Amino acid sequence: MQFEITSDQKLFADTFRSLLEAKCSSDDVRKSWEEGAPIENLWHEISEMGALSIFASEADGGLGLSEVEMALLMEEAGRAALPEPFLEHTVAVSILASILSPSLGNSNSTKKSGDKIIKNQIAELPEIFEKAISEEIILSPTNINSEYVAYGNRADFFLLAHRPDHFHLLEKDAVTLHTQKSIDEPRNPTKVEYDPSKETAVGGDPALAFNRGAVGAAAICLGTAQKLLDTTVEYVKERKQFGTSVGTQQAVKHHLANVAISIEHARPNVYAAAWHLACRDDLNAGEVAGEVDKAVSSAKALASDAANLAAKQALQCHGAIAYTIENDLNFWMKQAWVAANSWGNSAFHLNRISNSL
Repeated sequence: MQFEITSDQKLFADTFRSLLEAKCSSDDVRKSWEEGAPIENLWHEISEMGALSIFASEADGGLGLSEVEMALLMEEAGRAALPEPFLEHTVAVSILASILSPSLGNSNSTKKSGDKIIKNQIAELPEIFEKAISEEIILSPTNINSEYVAYGNRADFFLLAHRPDHFHLLEKDAVTLHTQKSIDEPRNPTKVEYDPSKETAVGGDPALAFNRGAVGAAAICLGTAQKLLDTTVEYVKERKQFGTSVGTQQAVKHHLANVAISIEHARPNVYAAAWHLACRDDLNAGEVAGEVDKAVSSAKALASDAANLAAKQALQCHGAIAYTIENDLNFWMKQAWVAANSWGNSAFHLNRISNSL
């Protein structure tokens, strides 16, 4: 069995990295933060390369890819400090894809909820899905462990996990939004008030969506941590104290070596979790749910710890200049802190592993 990243997968990730290097520089990110607006044409460019439709089947105009490709793209998004609802929209598209095409997920458009049957009542669902994979609308989901959605101010539709076994789909005008501030400024965590009904219930699998979101967030943590490490290594090489680069000091070397070890420990776990999700139907039916959950939680816990450690040591090694908003390091440190806590923090996922044993 092949566990390595294939040449096609690597090419896909490299293409996405090239796009972000060209369209999502630190100056572009700063402008987006300061103006509270998306980077001009970037969402369109992401859509054009098919990144918004990785979970849609080829027959539906998508790429028909898996969680492994999602993780590769999310790592690049973290590396670039992408100020867009890329993960949230991708997870939401996967929910709709699994509802419309049950073979793409563990859910159906008709799903039991206790003694009731949930049927998709929204005739426009295929049209909404088509618009979502072609950049015309933005979707944002809640997960079963949080009442907030990210990028609530950007979303046109919300997929809300009302119960552990189904979602409700509502348009922005049909809900009341309570937006909070975030240290990762474009994120805008938003509490959504709504009235669930039979007409808004669409089915779906919140547990599967949560696992996808956790793996995506773990990959963002990886990319963010790697960027923080790379930036800090370059800085301590150039920064001199008493005529000597501070990077020659043993204490600094040890700090950054620990970050590198943490990242390299987390990375295979993140891609193993993505593989577990991608191959969940081929695994032993009696063990699949528990094994997938443990793999996902292991990955997110390790990646969250790596991101937090990278941010801590980057701040320590840069010194006072890292506290200033004028220093670009702020974008990645703040993204690290938020990504480490989104879709479950390290403590949450370690507890989930403990409860499964």
